[in-house]
Amino acid sequence: MGRAAYDLQSRIFNIVAGPDNDHPQRGRFLEVYLGGGDERTRNYAIKNTLYLIAQYFAWTELVRWDIQFIDLGVDEETRRLTWLQDNIYSPWQSDNYTPLLRIFAGEQRAIGERLIREGTRGPECMGYAAFLNFYKANPDPLLGALEAEIMAP
Repeated sequence: MGRAAYDLQSRIFNIVAGPDNDHPQRGRFLEVYLGGGDERTRNYAIKNTLYLIAQYFAWTELVRWDIQFIDLGVDEETRRLTWLQDNIYSPWQSDNYTPLLRIFAGEQRAIGERLIREGTRGPECMGYAAFLNFYKANPDPLLGALEAEIMAP
């Protein structure tokens, strides 16, 4: 889950952070690759951003499944993790911001569930290549709406 969170925060940073003298491209990921890219880079910017969001929700859902079997009254770290998850999923569904990329709690869980597969060591999130194949073969209204929002800027 840590890697998925890092990858997603890195993409969000590259979309919203302001440029500076040392990094003039910072914060222009979608502008550069959607607006100025060729078909391959536009497709990558859209699909990989969609995957990074969905991957994060998948790992969050997997952690939620594991937490239900832990006694929250005993484990301070588990309570803290639950608190952190609540504080991360809440802004996604908030109406305090633009509705762009607003994803309600149930939608977050549904998106995550779509990417969970049984792996050799138990449930896991599918990789990017598997996601591309899955999404192409299984058009999904929820993922499609999210993809349209990524393309909107």
